Amino acid sequence: VETPERFEEILKENNVVLVYWNNVTGSDFVHFSYYTHGVENIKRVFTEHKEIKEKYIPEENMHVQISLFKSFDEGRADYTGYMNEYALKRFINQNKDPLIVEFDGQYIRKFFHDDLPTIILITSDNQESRKALDALTSVAPQYKGKAYMTTINHEKELGHELLRVFYEKEQIDFPLLAIVKPGFREPIRYVHDDTYVSEKVIQQFYQDVNDKSIAPHYKSEPSRYSHEEVVHTVVGKKF
Repeated sequence: VETPERFEEILKENNVVLVYWNNVTGSDFVHFSYYTHGVENIKRVFTEHKEIKEKYIPEENMHVQISLFKSFDEGRADYTGYMNEYALKRFINQNKDPLIVEFDGQYIRKFFHDDLPTIILITSDNQESRKALDALTSVAPQYKGKAYMTTINHEKELGHELLRVFYEKEQIDFPLLAIVKPGFREPIRYVHDDTYVSEKVIQQFYQDVNDKSIAPHYKSEPSRYSHEEVVHTVVGKKF
């Protein structure tokens, strides 16, 4: 990109734009091109023109090598680390989506297999769900880089599928607040045991999960243990 006018056009035409600011003759640019090849739904551009960088990057941040511009949330995120493949891809992965996204098939791998926990809010059309969504929106910026956030109405098809991850029963009160953390073989699930969801509730629930002060949630039949039985039935909660 050679002019500020063309740069502005690109920002208007794309929801997410990844910009390389530095000299394109060095090895860093080669690594940038290779590491970011194949990223979906992101426009990649590079520019060596100081005039363009000065217009968008504050003087105290001129050491920034890469920026990710987006049409949502805070508008821009800057990468100042080394040209490391893992770190760069993690930077892109954590910044290319809105802080809160509606649960969708394209995010399943990210939410259940990435190295960050995911805060999940499953809602209905009741007033409690609307208040819970407001609370989640309010605290979302605090968890940037610490957790992903997603929400979905339980009546949608994927909402039904997501509920099965946590429950086998049909009668569930909403909203349902849950956290999924990456595990050794499969994700570890935690479920908040109350439909009252506020900012403080979300913060405390996240802290409890992070501190391991609450037990994971398991889909399980009721425990039927009895000292009088010779053969015992082992269920998920008691395994």
